[in-house]
Amino acid sequence: MNSVYALQIPLESLNDQEINERFKRFKRFQVLRGIAYIPGIVYLLVNANFGGRRPTRGINSQTFLLLWAGGLAADITFNAMAHHQMGKTIDIYNVKISNKSTLGLSFNRLLNENYPGLSYQFRF
Repeated sequence: MNSVYALQIPLESLNDQEINERFKRFKRFQVLRGIAYIPGIVYLLVNANFGGRRPTRGINSQTFLLLWAGGLAADITFNAMAHHQMGKTIDIYNVKISNKSTLGLSFNRLLNENYPGLSYQFRF
């Protein structure tokens, strides 16, 4: 599997509301990871001097580093939250599909009989 998004079809195939909601949260957190860097980019674009004639204030390196570090911290946080959601989604999926399929074999003595009984169960 190359990507978590490859699990989207199997996860949605169960049509489970909780699984679908957690997968949507995962995708939302992934989008927020990219949005976290926008304030730093906007600061650069607004304050950079591209050789134009308009006066610029210049780039304050401390402000830019603060915005960049804030974006990085938000990126790491959103990434952890996204992967937590995906982990929960996969756990729920595994429980749901394991309840659907069973394979069993039992060997019991039948009541009031002198010989053993063999029973099996297969459900997929």
